[in-house]
Amino acid sequence: MRVTTALLTVLLGLAEPSLSYGSDSSMTASSGGIGGLILKALNQARPKINPAIAQSMPDPLDIHVGKSGKADAGCIIPNPWGGCICRGSADYSVSLNDVTGLKGVHVTNFTNASVSADMTAITVEADLADGDIMLKGPAHAVIDACQISQSESGHASTHARLQKAHLTAAATGKLDLLHACIKLNFTKITIQLNQMSIHNTSVKINLGPIPGSIDVGSFVDLVAKEEPELTKDVEHAVQGPISKAMTNTAAKGDIPCIPIPHGSALQAQEVLLV
Repeated sequence: MRVTTALLTVLLGLAEPSLSYGSDSSMTASSGGIGGLILKALNQARPKINPAIAQSMPDPLDIHVGKSGKADAGCIIPNPWGGCICRGSADYSVSLNDVTGLKGVHVTNFTNASVSADMTAITVEADLADGDIMLKGPAHAVIDACQISQSESGHASTHARLQKAHLTAAATGKLDLLHACIKLNFTKITIQLNQMSIHNTSVKINLGPIPGSIDVGSFVDLVAKEEPELTKDVEHAVQGPISKAMTNTAAKGDIPCIPIPHGSALQAQEVLLV
C-alpha cells in the first residue's frame, strides 16, 4: 500500500496547480506538461471526434422560431381629385422551423487545457466552425383593404454563419498506474455561440393583385429580428450531439490514454523500486 501511495504522489506532482496550456505559440514551452499532452492528444483525435459529431447531429433539425408584424399597405384606390379612397393594412409573419447543415459543425482546434493540482479536474476549450447552415419555413401575409381581406402564403429561407463559437469541456482524469498514463472522461460539455450572423435571406410570396401592397423587404427585416432566438435554438441543438460525440469518442479509446512524460515516468519507476 505504501508503494502505491508513493507512486500516486509522484504522479500527482506532475501537474502544476491550476495551470493552463494553450495551443498557440505558448504551447511549445508547455508541451512537456500534462495540459500540453492533453491538447496534443485531443487535436490528434479530431479526425475521430468530428465525424462522431456529424453522426450525432440532428439534420434536419425541427425548431419553432417566428416573428410577426404590421404594415401600411399603402393607398389601394387613389382619389382622382386627390387623397385616397381606400387604404390597406397588412399583417405578415415569417416562421423558420427547419434547419439543415448542422452536420457541418466541427471542432477546428482544441486551444486550452487546465489541470487541477490533483489532476481529477480538467477543463478543455476549443473553437468551433460550421459548414453552411440553412433555415427555412413559411411566410404569410393578410392584407385588408376596402372591406376585402386577402391571405397569401409563401416561403422564407436564410443562411446562418457561426461567427464566434466556443466549446468548454469538463473532464476527470483517471490515472493508469500500470501504464503511467491518464485516461480522460468527459463529464460536461458547454457550447457557447457568441455570435451568429444571418445572410442571404430570401422570401418568396405572391401578394396578389392588390396594388401598393406590402414590400417583401418587411419579411426580410422579420428574419433579421429572429437572429437572437435562432442563435439560442442552434446553440441548444448542437450541445447534446457534441457532448455525446466527445464522450463516446473518449469511451471507445479514440482518445488514447495520455502517457506521462518520459522523465517523470522514470521518476515514478524509481519510487516503485524503493
